[in-house]
Amino acid sequence: YIVIMLLASLWCTQTIEAADAIIAYNGDTVPTASNNETLKIRIWNSTNGGSLGNEVELGDTGATIRQVVVKNSPYRQKTIAVTQGFDGNLTGFVCTSNCGSAGSWTMSPAIGNNSVWLGATGAQRRFDIAFETATGDALIVFTIVNTSVTCDLAAVILPDSSNSFVGIDPYCINSEMNETANPSYTW
Repeated sequence: YIVIMLLASLWCTQTIEAADAIIAYNGDTVPTASNNETLKIRIWNSTNGGSLGNEVELGDTGATIRQVVVKNSPYRQKTIAVTQGFDGNLTGFVCTSNCGSAGSWTMSPAIGNNSVWLGATGAQRRFDIAFETATGDALIVFTIVNTSVTCDLAAVILPDSSNSFVGIDPYCINSEMNETANPSYTW
């Protein structure tokens, strides 16, 4: 009876492979209730049983960070972190190698030169990121504050060959379901 139970449990065993990961969060060296503008990361290295790397401070976004999304390119080694600040601005951070070092990240403030809201409303995330799988280009889509009824969302495309969002103008996306200025799309 014991042998049968042992074999049954061996047949049901699953192997789960470890993978590296990144943790992103806000915080200052001296935290205060109103000053969490600095993006920090820690990298999980899965080799030899796994270990969590040291905290790395990437940069001050200029506003309290309300949301952060981190994505990895399926095309090549490239990681993008985008924050949404209390002021409604998006800040991008891009790394292609040695991401455990702050100097390896390129910071781009005010992605798209537009705010995602007129005033902070709760913890709503008003943007998302995706990588195009054939080219490695990154796409950020976000709510845009403007007076146009034909520009409800904006999109910024970061070419695979670039690490900076600076100077990239957003494309307008018209949602024909919404014909009012300043819609409030959330993810």
